[in-house]
Amino acid sequence: MRLARLVPLLLAATGCVTGSTYYTPPRAAPPLTEQQAVDVAADYARSRGLEVERTTLARLDGSSHWLVELSGPVDQAEVLVDAVTGRVVQATLRRGPAKTAAPPQAPGRTPPAAPVPAQDDWEE
Repeated sequence: MRLARLVPLLLAATGCVTGSTYYTPPRAAPPLTEQQAVDVAADYARSRGLEVERTTLARLDGSSHWLVELSGPVDQAEVLVDAVTGRVVQATLRRGPAKTAAPPQAPGRTPPAAPVPAQDDWEE
């Protein structure tokens, strides 16, 4: 009699312990947005000394990469950014010609003349 009462109790207890608990894997982080990919690409290009001001193209390809093209007055950059990790996968950076122009003269001023040799140095 005691055993008859104990069996249902044991079966009920084991059912609670082995209940349906399923493993749920952690969710992956959401991919980068277009603006985040452009920010990563612009920071990368500027850290390499390029002057980039505008985005000419930003598109997500089928392999979870953002292709971002940036341009500036003379420099251009094409940066491939991983949409999951936010890391730069590949970059093509093109610099324009170096700026070596002379500084502009103030209006109304003439450039300094060559120094006149001292009279001691003149031949007679």
